[in-house]
Order: sequence, then structure tokens, then C-alpha cells
Amino acid sequence: MARGWALPASMPRRLLIQALAVLVLALVAMAMATPRLDAHTLVSATEPTDGAALDQVPAALVIYFVSPVEVRAGAVQVVDPSGRRVDRGRVERPGGDQRVVRVPLRRDLSGPYLASWRVTSVDDHPITGSLSFLVAADAAGTGTGDLAGVLLGICRFSLFAALVLLVGGFVFLIVIWPEGLGTPRVRRLLVSAWTVAAAVTLLGIPLHGAVEAGVPLPRALEPALLRDVLGTRYGLASAARIGLLAAAVPLILAMLRRPELVRPGGPRWLVPLACLLGAGLLVTPGLAGHAGSGGLVPLGVAADLLHLAAISVWLGGLVILVTCVLPQPEPAELRQVVPRFSELAFDAVVVVVISGLFQAWRQVGRLSALTATPYGRLLLAKVAVVAVLVGFGVVSRRMVQDRLAATSALVARPAGPGTDRLDPDAAAVARMRRSVAVEVGIAAVVLALASLLVTTEPARGAPVPVPAGPFSTALGTTAGTVSVEIAPARVGVNQMALAVVDQRGKPVKVDELTAELREPTKGGTPLSATLAAAGAGRYSGTVRVPTAGWWQLTLTIRRGDLKETQITTLSIH
Repeated sequence: MARGWALPASMPRRLLIQALAVLVLALVAMAMATPRLDAHTLVSATEPTDGAALDQVPAALVIYFVSPVEVRAGAVQVVDPSGRRVDRGRVERPGGDQRVVRVPLRRDLSGPYLASWRVTSVDDHPITGSLSFLVAADAAGTGTGDLAGVLLGICRFSLFAALVLLVGGFVFLIVIWPEGLGTPRVRRLLVSAWTVAAAVTLLGIPLHGAVEAGVPLPRALEPALLRDVLGTRYGLASAARIGLLAAAVPLILAMLRRPELVRPGGPRWLVPLACLLGAGLLVTPGLAGHAGSGGLVPLGVAADLLHLAAISVWLGGLVILVTCVLPQPEPAELRQVVPRFSELAFDAVVVVVISGLFQAWRQVGRLSALTATPYGRLLLAKVAVVAVLVGFGVVSRRMVQDRLAATSALVARPAGPGTDRLDPDAAAVARMRRSVAVEVGIAAVVLALASLLVTTEPARGAPVPVPAGPFSTALGTTAGTVSVEIAPARVGVNQMALAVVDQRGKPVKVDELTAELREPTKGGTPLSATLAAAGAGRYSGTVRVPTAGWWQLTLTIRRGDLKETQITTLSIH
């Protein structure tokens, strides 16, 4: 029969019991000393503070919690009196501190604003809150922030265009037209694309910092600001892109100087390495944008990569086709290259549509958001322009099948003494060149819309406009939770109902409960609500509101010697 573990003779049993007792007492003391984190008291400070009147536009709303919190997309919002969001639609955690939530704001703020949040505490309790602040009418500054925003938008568009041409151009040349790597025009195009991609990535870092911090353009190169940007997703993605572009230089030079490397019989590692570098470059915009945030991030990043890769194959190939291939006088080359690209472009369009549908579902979520949100409307515009682009592509594809790929479309033309030379119908080639040139112009519009979508909050996290109606909220106090209902929340007489309950939902009796309304933008004498007890822990009354707009509700609760004030904001229609 197996025996249990025996105590060493050198350790008296009494000593072991004493040690265990000390350990138990220590654990009990630690448990008693650990502060209880109440979901109602987790917010320690905010910037700006509730009710603040600001002479300068705040760069961001910052909420400080006493313990780590989880924040989902759209959980923190700042809106103007019309309900339009003025935050930039993303949440930052400065320095990786999970106790701090920072939401960048637009730089053209003027007037009253309401901030609200709903986050989750470490013990899985929801934490809600709100505050209001006022920005002076002349606080928006001189417009240098607007200039930085315009320049940053140009950089985003240029980056998309450069990456599409660089990656898509090399795919076209490696898969369809290796001979083109040796032509001077192709070299100039690809080198220019690399240069633009590197330049706008470097320029985007200080511009992004100036826009986010709301500082004048001359301060964009301050070391502290650059460090802050490099610590964000945008900065990390930009740094990774610069590294990938630098790593691609030897490979690009090798392929441009020795086109035979990409032909059959060349090094087997070259094409896979080129694909790896191209994928790395194309994934960086998504990591810094919507694909790298929200739900299903791995699938979102993968879909974004497929989407941008297919667009690069399609649109980047179009640029090479119209600028370098169609001007070629060699009929055999045209007959070989153009039909092959037509097939490749068709496959790329299929991938664009499938990946785009997934992205639309992930970022929009509901059909009503397509027309109710800026992101949805931009997405519809992009889909419409892409549909037009596909239409032109169908025309070009039929032209290729009917004219260039058909032997009957070839005509004999003297090329020298005693020789004949077959050329594609010159008129057909001219029509195709015009059609593809129009496609490239439309493609530029698609890229411009894509760059706008990157800076627009996804529709899934945007608020859905709701009709005006009764206002209700719950405020946490030391006495318990105070639920507030005001109906109809319109100009005139409003009914007010309040109830104080403890954590188990049982009524709590308080010695005094008062409510006042004031306009944070105008000041003046607060409006006192006439309240009367309506049962255990319940109060009701009326208040007459003279004008529409944002109003601040101040509740004062007294229980014994403890007096506490809670403030929230509501909209009167």
C-alpha cells in the first residue's frame, strides 16, 4: 500500500502548523488591504473636465481610470449639438497604459460638445459616463492644422498610387512581360513609384503628428511629437514600410538591370522574395488603418491585403499597359501581352469584389448605415466608380478578344523589301489606348476615395441617428445608483422621475435630492426642478426648459453628513 509523503524528522509538526497559520493570516490581510474597485468610481479624471470652457481646441479627450479597462470600437464618442461626431473614430492607449483612454478630436471645434463612453472594467462591469465642454468660437486657430490635414491627405493618395504601381507593375512584368524590365520607360516608372512611396511615408510621419496634436505645421518636426507618432500604429506601420522599401532596393535594381533573372531558369528564390516584400508593403496601410482595429482583425488584415493586392495587379498593370505596352510597334508583342493581361485583370476583379464585400460587411455591419453614415456614403461612391471602371474593362476585354486576338484583325503592311509584316489593326489599338487611358483616370478616382475611407470612421462604430425622445441615464453615487428619466426632453414642461437603488436593486432612502438644469454655453441662473417623494427611494417632479440645445443636469444627493454631486448632459429638442 502506497504511503503518503512523510514529514522530515528535522521539521517538527508544530512548526509546520505555525507556518501555515502565518500564511493564511498573510493572505487574509492582503485580501482586506486590496482596494475594492467599484465600477461607479473607476474614472479618476478627464481632460477636458466636465463643464470646462476652453480657449483652445483640445487635441483629444482623455479619460483616466484607476484600473485597466477594455474599450471597443465606437465605445467613446464626442458629438456636437446636432449629433455629428467630432472625434476621429479611434481609441489610443498612450504608452500602452490600459488605464488611460485617449480619443483624438477634430481641429475645427467651436461651441458646445458632449462626450460619452461605455467601457468594461477588469471585473467585467460596464462603466458609463459623460461630460460636456465648451470651445470658444475663436479657438480653432489660424488654419495651419487644416493645411497639415490637406498635405496628409495628398500623402495618403500618393502612397496608395505609388504602392499600386510599384507592386502591380512588377507583377505585370514578372508574370506577363519580362522583356519590359529592360525598357527605359518601365525603369523610370518603377523607380519613380519607389521614390514617391518612400518620400510620402517619411513626410506622413510629421504631418500625422501635426494633425493629431493640432499644432502649427512648423512644429511638426519637434522630437517629442515625432516620438509620439512613432509609438502609434501609424508610426510603426510607416517605419516598417520604410524598412521594407529599403530591403527591396537590391532586388529592384537586380531585376531592372538583369531581366533574365525573372525568366524560367533564373534563381528560384527571387520571385518568392519579391512576393513577400510586395505583400509586406501592401499590408502596412491596413495595419495603420481600419483593418488593424475592431473585430476579426486577422481576417480584416488578410482581406485588406488581398483587396489591395488585386487592385495593384489590376490598376498597376493598366498603367504599364497604357504607357509602355500599347505604344510598342511590335505586333507579336501586343498579341502576346494584351490578351494575357486581360485574363489576369479579370481574375483580379473577382478578388477585388469578394474581398470588398467582406470588408464592407466588417466595416458597415448594417444596410441602413450605407446611407446614414459618411463612411457608408463614401463606400457607395467608391462602388459606383469601380462599377464604371469595370464597365470600361469589359469594353477593353471585348476589344482584345474581337480584334487583337483574332487573326482576321491583322492586316499586311510592307516592312522592307520583299517582306510582309503583320500588324494589329491600328484603329483598334488606338481605341484600346484611349479606353485604357480613361480606365487609368477612373482608377485615380477610386484611389482618392480609398484614401478618404481610410480617414473616415467605419459605419459599424458610428452612431445611428435616432428620433428625439425621452432622456434616461444612470449615475453612480456612494449612496447607490440614481436612475434619471426626463420626458419628453423637449422645450416646455418636462416630467422628471428619479430612483435611488443599491447594488441589489433595492430602494435607498436619502435625506435630500435636488436637481438643476443649466446651459453650459450661456451660463445664467440654473433651473431648479420641483421634486417630491413618490415612494421609497423614488422622486418625481417637473421642470420647464425654455430653449433647445445641450443642457447640464446636476444632481445633489445628501445622506447623513455626506453630500455628493453628479453631473450629466442631455439634449433638449
